[in-house]
Amino acid sequence: MLKSRIKKIVHSLIDGRYHIGFVNNDNINKDDKWYKNVNWININGFEKDGWFADPFFYGVNENYVILLAEQFYYPINRGRLVKLIINRGNYILEEVHPILTLETHLSFPNIWRENNKVYVYPENYQGKALCIWEFNGDKMCNPKSLIEEPLIDAQITKIKNEYFIFGVKYVSGSWSDTKELQIWKSECLFGPYLHIQTIHNDHNYERGAGEIIMTNNTVLRPAQNCEGGYGKETILFKMIYDGKKFSEEEVCRISPLKGCKYNNVLHTFNQ
Repeated sequence: MLKSRIKKIVHSLIDGRYHIGFVNNDNINKDDKWYKNVNWININGFEKDGWFADPFFYGVNENYVILLAEQFYYPINRGRLVKLIINRGNYILEEVHPILTLETHLSFPNIWRENNKVYVYPENYQGKALCIWEFNGDKMCNPKSLIEEPLIDAQITKIKNEYFIFGVKYVSGSWSDTKELQIWKSECLFGPYLHIQTIHNDHNYERGAGEIIMTNNTVLRPAQNCEGGYGKETILFKMIYDGKKFSEEEVCRISPLKGCKYNNVLHTFNQ
């Protein structure tokens, strides 16, 4: 009883929500000072319904940034997927539009664009499969199963004419179950996918942390450092493919700066 009361008091004193921020800095991985210039979103009263995490860029124009994100929605006590409309001038969240709610938890709405269509393949490990959905700007529809595995924070990339999915299998939900990266391959976005490799890491570094970054024909995979805690910082891995197997090489780490606002973890990174 006493332990339970202490736990409630601790939670009442700690901000346990995630926060979304924007920064304009091409040298984010080289300069710690970038963290002092983060423009944090003004949630604008929406915090009464829940908190937001796992932001992915859906669209950007002169006036607004449009994100797809997880909303941990208090009325259902689990995550749902939403579209966020954010004013670029003052970083105030103006609109929240639900785009997918299931009987199971949803998060990490990773985006894939192909043939003038937008697809979203969120984390839904409780559904025991990785599914991809069409997104028409208002809602997600026509789901297709890609891999019949309970994957967390999966990432898709395309090299030449082959599609690859990187993912960590859900085991217990603990941050300590993130040492093995599974890789699948297909000639078609919608599969079938063949498991080709498992990368074993001595550390809990393999859980995805954002969309794959393609730059100068280089595949950069954002991953979470979960060593000793959940999503403490983002690690960028260069994924080197020899035509049969992948190897990974750490490029840099993007870390929250102690002493600044919201500095406990850096769970998701997209650009």
